[in-house]
Amino acid sequence: MTRVVSVAFPGTNQDAFSYAVPDAISAGVVIGARVAVPFRKGEKVGLVIGEAPHPDGKFELREVVEAVDHAPPFPAEIIGLLQWASRYYAVPLGELLRNACPAAIFRRSKRPPRLPSRASEDPLFPATNRSAETVTLTHAQRAAVERISAAIGAHEAFLLHGVTGSGKTEVYLRVIARLLDRGASAIVLVPEIALTPQLSARFRARFGDAVAVLHSGLADSTRTHEWRRTAGLAEPRARVVVGARSAIFAPLANLGAIIVDEEHDGSFRQEEGLPYNARDLAVVRARAASAVVVLGSATPSLESFQAASDGRFTLLELRERATAHPLPVVDWVDLRKAPRAILADLITPDLATALTDVLAREEQAILYLDRRGSSPAVVCQACGAVVHCDGCEIPFVHHRARNQLLCHTCGNVRQVPAACATCGAAELAFLGVGVEKVESALNARFPRARIIRLDRDAVRTAAALDDALGRFARHEADILVGTRMVTKGHDFPRVTLVGVLLADQGLARPDFRAAERTFQLVVQVAGRAGRADRPGRVLIQAFNIDHPALRLALTHDVKAFFAHELALRRRLTYPPFARLVIIEARGRTPDTTDTALLPFVRALSGNNFVRLIGPAPAARRRIAGAYRSHLLCKVAPDRIRGLTDRIVDTRATTPPPKGVRIFIQVDPYVVT
Repeated sequence: MTRVVSVAFPGTNQDAFSYAVPDAISAGVVIGARVAVPFRKGEKVGLVIGEAPHPDGKFELREVVEAVDHAPPFPAEIIGLLQWASRYYAVPLGELLRNACPAAIFRRSKRPPRLPSRASEDPLFPATNRSAETVTLTHAQRAAVERISAAIGAHEAFLLHGVTGSGKTEVYLRVIARLLDRGASAIVLVPEIALTPQLSARFRARFGDAVAVLHSGLADSTRTHEWRRTAGLAEPRARVVVGARSAIFAPLANLGAIIVDEEHDGSFRQEEGLPYNARDLAVVRARAASAVVVLGSATPSLESFQAASDGRFTLLELRERATAHPLPVVDWVDLRKAPRAILADLITPDLATALTDVLAREEQAILYLDRRGSSPAVVCQACGAVVHCDGCEIPFVHHRARNQLLCHTCGNVRQVPAACATCGAAELAFLGVGVEKVESALNARFPRARIIRLDRDAVRTAAALDDALGRFARHEADILVGTRMVTKGHDFPRVTLVGVLLADQGLARPDFRAAERTFQLVVQVAGRAGRADRPGRVLIQAFNIDHPALRLALTHDVKAFFAHELALRRRLTYPPFARLVIIEARGRTPDTTDTALLPFVRALSGNNFVRLIGPAPAARRRIAGAYRSHLLCKVAPDRIRGLTDRIVDTRATTPPPKGVRIFIQVDPYVVT
């Protein structure tokens, strides 16, 4: 009997299509192989994901035209991971496949791919000394390496909790070296492109061309070539992949370990488009491949910490820095006592004095403020009206460098109006402080200082980011001021001062993770100071200095903060003691979005394992012209699959009103 296979295509809104397999090419049409098939009026390349049942005879199947590969480039566990994620996150497998690999992999081409020149085209591959030297491990590092290495070949999940500067990366390198000696491969995930240049340089210095880099910031040709190396379709074959969240789908064979650095970081969760969490998928893939998974962080997520407490993860701790240098001294600046004029740029007298001392000693400083632009609000002084984005109904942010108003939600750009649209008065005030205003204030106060601003407005490309970080590393700048980009795992030995300019601003966000994220950001950015021979100092400026997230960050007391926050989460039934699913309706009117969620309320009500909150307007009610309503579902962790299955069935059987779209977010990182 003729075989029938399921073939998935990237970008399609359904899981797979069935095709008959001619006997002549049957041997090459296996799970994980690419095949050319007729599709609509043309021909497409798809991925074989499994055998399919024979049709019932009502229609005739079209046949596979060609097996593209001599050997399947996608390992079996990748197919399993895609299918698992498709069911768990309630998204079509075709959408996942589009995120899993470069688009060029599924294009037919008669010409061999052009190989990129790393030296000339890709700034993320700096020249390295392959002789980055012998490093003496601390006792704790050595114990961690031995414990993880002992688990190679059998699945085990580890939480590597190490203070900033404790040498987690060296532990990763030693473990991977042992993996390579045994013929296995490894994936190293980092949360953002900002971390990739430094980390990939260290790995290339140790392992040379065995390292491939995968993330969305690469040129298409480079990303395609690196992916082909991981699949064994190009030389030199990669055995170690370093990359951002999509690298979890890298088609490495004989996978021995997955390492997730800064595992707490929200960037591992993709919110828009295709919602998935690469950290969680790392655990799933490692289990399927009988590989170890190492989640590393100085400030672990509450979910991972609770998993270690429950015995699901093995906790390994690095309680001291890898060098003899202590953690930096942390001091408070109480903004409630600051003169009103100081709040115009957040450069307090304490901070100004500390910066003066740093510059006099020819050292470096990092300043962090999680606000882009110059002023977060433009207000009419006559009537009090705030200039809002028409599509999102949130205040525009003023960007002084280009004298424009920008919506940070939808990207809408508007020129600064000459007068108030409400009352006509030409009395507009620019309120609040963004990182652009801080940069201007620093230039005015310290005219001889060399200053680099690091945010998404100043650094728009991977090349610009690499250039900015490189200049700061070479001490071609004295002060690095920026948003969350400066909190990542950078290692600059001359940095002796870190200033957190408005540490408590994130606490006011309508999100159950607000305290956790604030604590993590403060501890992480504080850890950038004093990492070499010179002692470090941290200045934390805030109004609400008594909040536990800030008070415990002062002493780097991660476990005390976890105890406080976990008690609160347990009482309110939030993760890690429950799983969340958001059913979101987007439409042209608020009434239709609320109505569209009622079928889900009827379908889910009466189940004692799920608690419903809503339907209610989303915290950000309108985005890009679309109104949003949410139905928040809290469910016991072991009942999440049953809940999502019922949600998907309801969506399929009850079409929403015209003009309304339904989105499902499983395990959302941000509830807005």
